[in-house]
Amino acid sequence: MAQAILAQAILAQAILAQGLRFVSGRIMRTLISAMREHLLPSALLVLVCACAEPTVGQRDASGQPLQVEQRAAAAMLGAMVADAAAMPLHWIYDPDAIASLLKAAKREDRPEFFHTPSSPFYKATVGTQSPYGNQTLVLMRALASGPPASREDDFLASYAKATYAEFSDLDAHAWTDASTRAFVKNFAAGLRWPSCGADDNQANA
Repeated sequence: MAQAILAQAILAQAILAQGLRFVSGRIMRTLISAMREHLLPSALLVLVCACAEPTVGQRDASGQPLQVEQRAAAAMLGAMVADAAAMPLHWIYDPDAIASLLKAAKREDRPEFFHTPSSPFYKATVGTQSPYGNQTLVLMRALASGPPASREDDFLASYAKATYAEFSDLDAHAWTDASTRAFVKNFAAGLRWPSCGADDNQANA
């Protein structure tokens, strides 16, 4: 699990700084493995796609080719907006149930930002992040303010601290999954990286 988290961090930093061509083969192999195991946040996958080699037509308002940093920032903004747009129907695993909700509201063609958050597992205000969006924001903040991800232990310790700071007040969030609760309990008990993680196979453990 730590390898997957580290791969996310190093990849995101490399993209934001230089572009995909500077990511080492070892990190790319770990990344591919993490993708296969569904361990990467969806927002980071959007970031990867947006920051690959530019395609024809990717230009800013003045007609200049978009730079890696601009594409990365736009990708993260788009990912966070999309995450918030999908949140009201999050974790509804039955497509027919989603279709029924949209039909009753006469919004079959407008599922985004559904006016009544309907997840069976948590209730949040329309416009806020889903659990995955919230966790991705913590990761991005840790990347922006913490030590470089190439300093593995330092970065992961800083990331654990940032995660605890965000989620230590479990009542402040509409959702608290099992791995988040276990992590908070471990960290509050004095456990630190790598012992503070939850005994769980979810990516955020």
